[in-house]
Amino acid sequence: LELEKRLPALPYFVDSPLGSKATQVMKKYTDEFNDTIQKILTIDDDPFAFEGLKWVEHAEDSKRLAEYTEPCVIIASSGTGDAGRIKHHIQHKAGNAANTILFSGYCGPDSTGGMLLSGKKNIDYGHHSVDVRASVVQLPGMSAHGDADDICNFVKCQDPGAVRTVFLVHGENSAQQALAQKLQSRSFYPVIIPEAHQEFSLKLSKRIKVA
Repeated sequence: LELEKRLPALPYFVDSPLGSKATQVMKKYTDEFNDTIQKILTIDDDPFAFEGLKWVEHAEDSKRLAEYTEPCVIIASSGTGDAGRIKHHIQHKAGNAANTILFSGYCGPDSTGGMLLSGKKNIDYGHHSVDVRASVVQLPGMSAHGDADDICNFVKCQDPGAVRTVFLVHGENSAQQALAQKLQSRSFYPVIIPEAHQEFSLKLSKRIKVA
């Protein structure tokens, strides 16, 4: 957007210590970037930086940012609004009709993000009750999680006969059921979707030497 002159002249705060560290790791491996980013690198040697970008490292700075009243963009995690620094930003910003809360991926229906996207006008956030007046919108298609086809491609290098059990522990139940069917069609048996707090004993077929 900046290269196309479409980025508004605002401060952009990235309020995520893990996001900051992950970005530094990404910068070390430019050879692994896809063709689109490789083209950008010919005219911009740092595609992760742009005018107005600011990184928020310390918790106290994050708390002060939550009370910032000038126009800005705050990028914070977690993406569903249930943990991390995004919580105090939602607490401080959701009540202002001038603000927009943008979720950049999928939110489970029982998550804070899911409830906000469903139109709920009051949410309980720990010891706080928050009246929602801000606009709540979603930008789909930006999840970093692999989809069912990605997972099937990931496991195709495995010998199904040597895989004793596949456990599916992430995602909505309907999506897990669909993925289980895909894996079973590729001869992976059994595929188990554990219940919450269900326990399993795993036995190793041979000793593994740990250095």
